[in-house]
Amino acid sequence: MTVVESGKGVIIKKGNNLKYVYVSNSAKVEKMENFFFSCKDLIGHPFGSAFKVLDKERLLKIDPVLVETHNQEYENAGSNLEDTSGDNREIQDDSNSQRLGKNEIEAMRDEGKSGEEIVKEIVENSSTFQGRNIFSKSKYLKKKNKKYIAHFVVLKPTTRLLAEMYFQKNPTKILELRPDTLAQILTYSNVQFGSKVLVLETCQGLVAGSILERLGSKGSILQIYQGSFPVRIVMEQFNYSEVDTDNVLCSYPLEKLGILPDLLKSGKSDEDLIEFILGKHKDEQEHIKKIEISKNLVDCNLDTEEIPLTKIGEKRKFKKNESEERKTNFTNIGGVRFLSREKRMQETLTALKLLRNNDFESLILVSKYHPKLPLLTLLDYLPPSCPFVVYFTHQEPLMECFVNLKDKQCATNLELTESWFRNIQVLPKRTHPEIVMSGTGGYLLRGIKVDPS
Repeated sequence: MTVVESGKGVIIKKGNNLKYVYVSNSAKVEKMENFFFSCKDLIGHPFGSAFKVLDKERLLKIDPVLVETHNQEYENAGSNLEDTSGDNREIQDDSNSQRLGKNEIEAMRDEGKSGEEIVKEIVENSSTFQGRNIFSKSKYLKKKNKKYIAHFVVLKPTTRLLAEMYFQKNPTKILELRPDTLAQILTYSNVQFGSKVLVLETCQGLVAGSILERLGSKGSILQIYQGSFPVRIVMEQFNYSEVDTDNVLCSYPLEKLGILPDLLKSGKSDEDLIEFILGKHKDEQEHIKKIEISKNLVDCNLDTEEIPLTKIGEKRKFKKNESEERKTNFTNIGGVRFLSREKRMQETLTALKLLRNNDFESLILVSKYHPKLPLLTLLDYLPPSCPFVVYFTHQEPLMECFVNLKDKQCATNLELTESWFRNIQVLPKRTHPEIVMSGTGGYLLRGIKVDPS
């Protein structure tokens, strides 16, 4: 996909601000900072196109080079100003320094004046601008340009952009996983084209989506999920088609992982195993005790506000007012696709084949659950000489895993590391680290599985 299509998502980039927008043919209006625009005006334009917001929510396509040049002018504003002896000692922080009122600025917008003209008027009517020093003028111009000049670029959703966006907007949804930490996870786990990856994540599909991006259309991903169905909200924002995911992606419930060895030894057919795993068999009472033991894998949840486990034997029901289309493999609702029971049965069948053969090349855990029990359980399905990576927001649970793996002698090259990252502002006559930064990028435990015997 090289152009913006209806029913797909795009990333809107304005300066350092990123926003995901679902594009449709409807007259839907999106807001980007203080500006509004119609999504349908983006359809048909190639990715990388730049737009300027005009009056009445209209868009004007402009040269992307001009937008990038303008962003540089934001940063370098003030470097071309004449150096004066002014300083900020006499500046009073009140509302009397600007002679233009809010109504007058809004009137200029209604008249169709460009953002550059509005900023020029604001500067001319500021009683304190000329008295500021060169760096204060730079900050003042940057702030006003950002507020009144609406230029943005339409980009294709990628792992880097989505990771940056979620980390900026709501990092708790992705367990405060920074983009550089995600890159380390993919590198240490040796994810590449055609790999077969076993992954347990609670980042709403960000990690699974980033793995799928590296695999291309070849390889396998087995997503271990908790609850009645896998969560892939962020993954759907990559705009993957069914062709991209059908032969690559499958899933298996975490609460049924502990009893899998007994199920495989029971001699039942794959169809019976699938019905049992998805909770439809009536003869499940004999396995309740084992299932309760298996649920201990998720009892170490550090976040008490978690989706409740599906009851044994309970079938997922659809509301009467839901479309019949939702009962097919996928249904698009606001850019999010929901899995039907039939699709989950297909994915479970593929997962059983992979788990039975231990046919994986790497293991990734990025979860808010205590990683010890899931890690030890999933390592049984990872062949020797294959890498594994575990991410957690705190160090102590990973230390416990580190010691346990050492005692069991089932892993080598164990390393527990913390990622440290800080942006540096590099501008003319002023270079320094940015004041606001993330406290930590989380912790990574990585190693290679070995046969203890």
